[in-house]
Amino acid sequence: MCLSLAGRISHIDGEHALVDVDGRDRRVSLALLQLEGERVVPGDWVLVHTGLAVSRLDPAEGAELTRLRRDMGSTERGESP
Repeated sequence: MCLSLAGRISHIDGEHALVDVDGRDRRVSLALLQLEGERVVPGDWVLVHTGLAVSRLDPAEGAELTRLRRDMGSTERGESP
């Protein structure tokens, strides 16, 4: 199973970015988005898979995906969402 996570870009340095995923910064390559001509800036939401930003997300979609993933995690631990 493949899993992609939504995160918000906090800093960009060339073709890499620091992306906040659940309060943890991850170094992510922007190469795929740049190759597709997609321009991203700090504050943008992206979908991250295996260290690559694979798509830019609408802010509401990014927040909703994060909420859903957190809810799934709490259900797996036996907590109520």
